Amino acid sequence: GDDFTVVNSSSYRAAGSLGSYLLTGDRLAMTSGPHRGKRYHRRSDGFLRLIGADGQDGDLRCVKRKRNNS
Repeated sequence: GDDFTVVNSSSYRAAGSLGSYLLTGDRLAMTSGPHRGKRYHRRSDGFLRLIGADGQDGDLRCVKRKRNNS
């Protein structure tokens, strides 16, 4: 349910719909689309953690995958 693909520098695709995001420093905020309102902490270039309602990093993590990964 939290899967998404970055389309370009400010857009993503999830569940067949497009949305936009804003990356500011090490914080990524989904501003529209299926994941609107979700916030992530960028821990490194290819690793995000979902920020919980308490403002702390949660258990859910997102790992950047290259197109040719199986």
